[in-house]
Parts: sequence; C-alpha cells; structure tokens
Amino acid sequence: MMCNIGLRLEQFTVNVFEEGNLNVAIFDLSGSFVMNVISDKFMNANTELRVPMSLGMLSSGSYTIMVSMGNNIMMKQIIIVK
Repeated sequence: MMCNIGLRLEQFTVNVFEEGNLNVAIFDLSGSFVMNVISDKFMNANTELRVPMSLGMLSSGSYTIMVSMGNNIMMKQIIIVK
C-alpha cells in the first residue's frame, strides 16, 4: 500500500508511505472527471498531506477519489448527501 486516505467534510488527508509524485483526482459515478485536487506534487516517504477542500462543494451523489503515485493507484468511494 502506497498511502492511506482519511476523509472529513472540510479536508482529506493522504498519508504517503513511499516517495514519489502524488496525483489526486475526483470522478463521478459514471467515471467522468470532476476535478483535479493535486497534480504531480512530490512527496517524501512517511509524510502526511492535509488537503483543505470542502467535499461539501460537490453535489449529492457518489464519487471516487483516485490517488496515484507512479504505477500505484488507490481509489476510495465516497457518497455526498445534502
């Protein structure tokens, strides 16, 4: 596992276990791109990145947060209910 994702309404946290360039994007249920949150940010191993982003700005629905570093991809499903 390259990282761990923690979610809150006002931010999410990515704990990075490997060194590399981090990318974080959000997709809707159909797989369409919604927004790019982080693009090619270099991260040292064993660091935590807190991303101040209000998930509340998204409309109600199901989304996937995709975190990638190199050839590794991790996805986390979220549901926004307003």
